[in-house]
Amino acid sequence: MSGAPGPAGRAYVIGPQLARDAEVRPYVSRADLPLGWRSLRVFAVDPSLSASEGEVHVIRVPYEPLAPGPEGGLFAVDMRVGEGGTCYRKVDLDDPDLLRRQGVTPDEADARFHGQMVYGIASLTYEAFRKALGRQPGWAFDPARPGQPSRLLLVPFAMAEANAYYSRSRGSISFGYAQSGGGRWSGDLPPDVTFFTSLSSDIVTHEVTHAILDGLRPHFAEATSADGPAFHEAFADLMAIFQRFEFEPFVRSQIRRANGDLALDTLLNVIAPEIGYLEGEPFGVRRFMAQRGEEAANAGGGRAMPVGLDRVGEDTHARGAVLAEAVFEAFVTIARRRTVRLIRLATGGRERLAEGELSPELLDEICLVSRKVAEQFRRICIRAMDYCPPVDITFGDYLRAMITADAVLVRDDPLNYREALVDAFRRRRIYPGNVATMSAHSLVWNPPQRPLPAIAELSLDRLRFDGDPGAVPRPQDAAYHAGCLGDAIAASPALRRELGLLPPAEAGPFEIASLRPTRRAGPDGQIAFDLVAEVVQRRMVALPDGREAPFRGGATLILDAWGQIQFVIRKGVASREREEKALGYMTGAGAGYWTGAQRLQAVEDLFHRFCLRRPEDGAP
Repeated sequence: MSGAPGPAGRAYVIGPQLARDAEVRPYVSRADLPLGWRSLRVFAVDPSLSASEGEVHVIRVPYEPLAPGPEGGLFAVDMRVGEGGTCYRKVDLDDPDLLRRQGVTPDEADARFHGQMVYGIASLTYEAFRKALGRQPGWAFDPARPGQPSRLLLVPFAMAEANAYYSRSRGSISFGYAQSGGGRWSGDLPPDVTFFTSLSSDIVTHEVTHAILDGLRPHFAEATSADGPAFHEAFADLMAIFQRFEFEPFVRSQIRRANGDLALDTLLNVIAPEIGYLEGEPFGVRRFMAQRGEEAANAGGGRAMPVGLDRVGEDTHARGAVLAEAVFEAFVTIARRRTVRLIRLATGGRERLAEGELSPELLDEICLVSRKVAEQFRRICIRAMDYCPPVDITFGDYLRAMITADAVLVRDDPLNYREALVDAFRRRRIYPGNVATMSAHSLVWNPPQRPLPAIAELSLDRLRFDGDPGAVPRPQDAAYHAGCLGDAIAASPALRRELGLLPPAEAGPFEIASLRPTRRAGPDGQIAFDLVAEVVQRRMVALPDGREAPFRGGATLILDAWGQIQFVIRKGVASREREEKALGYMTGAGAGYWTGAQRLQAVEDLFHRFCLRRPEDGAP
């Protein structure tokens, strides 16, 4: 097959991510087994909540046989303390007694519960991506041993630091721990007590999201603008915020506290409250605020405007918070729009409840609607990843990706989800480039600029898949599909121009970076089959100091069930404007994300730290 990687002069190569995607092998439950789900007790937020606030919640994750650790098809928990230290007792979640009792009793002092907590929340997070994407996401790292399935290693006691981080090079997430006191004690925490990031569902979700996003878009780890690392942080925070709405008792307690108004300040919009207290931040590590619908509409008439992107500079977490808050505000707008009818019925026509007026029945309905809207926003955010360019992500790109992903699957938008997103982004001065207006219709990605023939070999009736288009393809099938796409691009100058690629003599062979079949269900029950592909090309450019730096371009392609290209989301590798901006950031404000004496290399581990940076991190 001409698509296999070969000698110099080859038009294209097959990237390593295709093999990595194929090495992820989740357990597939047999029809004759009685267990389809595993119930586990976890902390809904962290140990700082009380029982009345829904501290403990029972989650349901897909059942799989587990070795002690636990260790399954996707995740393995390492109970060692630090580098090669003491190994705590592993939890055996397949023990019949623990299966009956929904796992170990939640207890900060029981090391086994830490393993249960990280495994449970990680599995819940992965399942959310699987449902939204219509396929099994892969990892961006190779298996620990050849021939083994690729598993993400979760280390609950990795370091004595109130932080956590994902490392691609190790294929792991390291969770830290720290004591209160030492100048950080905020007053309401007892001194000299140890706190664990592994017991924060926000932090576990955030870091697992980094790992999944790294597998979906590996080249986003190359920070070519301030938006790149900030997007990683914002997206991970959004997944943590929206996943909380699965914990019904917690959501109920917070909506009761806010008297039904999601725009008010509660723990629903605070990330990692306990670790925030430990670090002297009374409102958690990060907090996202949203104005009420009428305040947003009248923000120009004397009301406070939200912080715009132009006012936060290039700090990664501050910049990411602007994006996360924009999406969160759009969620609040839609949730209030959907609950206002309930409130009018309960109050005889008013749109706000009087203090103490929230009945149990009304509280139930508001909770139900809020949780449904949160799930819809989470799916929009995740599905949008398939409509992002393969490199050099910007906030404007992501807005267009969200609008397109929703418009493709949900034709009608009677509650104006897309309009709420556009308004929230506009008010924060987040503007996509090359669009005529900021209307939802204008923000949908354009079809190819010129008519392109269908790639018949990639139509649904010719694809080779393992029983289900949404299942992980066999390695030989993934390579075959990639070869078909590579051959089609190599044979068509018009298609290469459409993708923004240069001739191999000018930039080397292009890379088929990924090719992923998907099967998704729309709101009216229809099943949509698509093929999502990334094509990337790299050229090396010289810096004034004599070093070389990589500059990548390429495109994401969306093909329908007949092999017809519907969208080409392009970042041209020949763009001198993009090159100048990228190199300016890589050698300036973003230099901390890069290293190398002769050739710049992306630094992986600094990109994904959760909390406050340490001086030795070196990140900008």
